[in-house]
Amino acid sequence: TLVCIVLLFISGLSLFDSINHTFTAIATGGFSTYSNSVGHFNNHPNGIIIDTILVVFMLIGSISFLIHFRIFEGRYREIFGNIEAKYMFIILSLSTLLMVIILQVNGNETNLLENLRDSVFHAVAASTCTGFSIKDISSWPDSVQSILMVLMYTGGFYGSTAGGIKLLRFVVIINVIHHSIKRLSLPRSAVLRIKIKGNKIGGEEIIYVFGLSIVYIIIAVLGSLVLMD
Repeated sequence: TLVCIVLLFISGLSLFDSINHTFTAIATGGFSTYSNSVGHFNNHPNGIIIDTILVVFMLIGSISFLIHFRIFEGRYREIFGNIEAKYMFIILSLSTLLMVIILQVNGNETNLLENLRDSVFHAVAASTCTGFSIKDISSWPDSVQSILMVLMYTGGFYGSTAGGIKLLRFVVIINVIHHSIKRLSLPRSAVLRIKIKGNKIGGEEIIYVFGLSIVYIIIAVLGSLVLMD
């Protein structure tokens, strides 16, 4: 928290703005002191640096507290061997690439770097469920907004303040789907185990993950319908 405050402050933000945006980035809360959120700093000389700092600390806020603890113990490799970190990197990379391509095709911005900046920031803000924004995404194509919604549903690490169903549950769901497809090509006598990082996933755990995820999505959809004009 102190590091983020200092970095934002030396980047040109006031101490008040630095403290407030740090608190909501680390806690993945996303509140801002301005109605147009972080977009208020778009014309700031160090706007890109401010965005980058917030992206880094949003990601830190979406990481499990257990991993934070282990890193402070000096076990730095913990993050690189984590299955959720692997999936987050893949999901964010693919989502950002798709968003940039769609925005370029639709002529949203003439500047590729500007599209890349916007896509990275909003993809991270959505996947961590922080909710910061630097652009009015209501004018973006529906396909890009759909990608951001999927990222919000997926969420951050299990054991973090990020929202969504959490990446660990998403990993379980992907593995169960892969397991089900694989069984179609094998005889009924074949025995397949669903494992994540060497740990076997039991039937009760799978039911719990699917049950909680379905309830989450149903509530999210119903909430969206209620708030629609």
